[in-house]
Amino acid sequence: MPHLKPSLRTSSPPPRKSVSFKRVEKLKFTGCRKLYMDLSRPHELGIAKLKPTLPKKSLIDVPVNTHCSPNRYFLGIEVIQSKVGIFICQRRYAREILARFNMTKSNPVRNPIVPRTTLSRDEEGVPIDATKFKQAISSLMYLTVTRPDLMYGVSLISRYMANPKESHWAAIKRILRYLKSTIEYGIFYQQSGRTGLVAYSDSNYAGDLDD
Repeated sequence: MPHLKPSLRTSSPPPRKSVSFKRVEKLKFTGCRKLYMDLSRPHELGIAKLKPTLPKKSLIDVPVNTHCSPNRYFLGIEVIQSKVGIFICQRRYAREILARFNMTKSNPVRNPIVPRTTLSRDEEGVPIDATKFKQAISSLMYLTVTRPDLMYGVSLISRYMANPKESHWAAIKRILRYLKSTIEYGIFYQQSGRTGLVAYSDSNYAGDLDD
């Protein structure tokens, strides 16, 4: 019997059909059906070729907005649409801030800062946790997107983030107590009518204790 030498034989796999879709993502919409879109080619061509391969329940033939209700939340901002206008607020985010800094059971107040309050660096004051102080400032700063009434107080206290003291933290707690009493506040954009911007200024160039 002749001796057979072992040999390695390589063969290329049979050619496969080329697929023109490189990446297909599934987009989910709350309260709507699923929409599949091809991101590597124009959407019209991609959807037309994907339809035969997908279940009928996963396809939609009309624009998505006709099935979906208007967006209620966007980046933590609640949007309420009506026939008379649009109201935006952040009451859910405000409640999260109060819970985060243990102020849900605090006594509400009617203004964010006591009138004629003067803050300074307070070099001799008792220092506090700077990280917690900065977290409170950043949380309140984002809340000013729909709460311009907080802008002055938050901007004033943010000057002392480098070395916060107990007096500065007391000012933040005052804002949080005011937030609790005005948690439903927001901005309302009327559909019709004239809108005017009113600004107030009370300059006090000689009252700064640090300069």
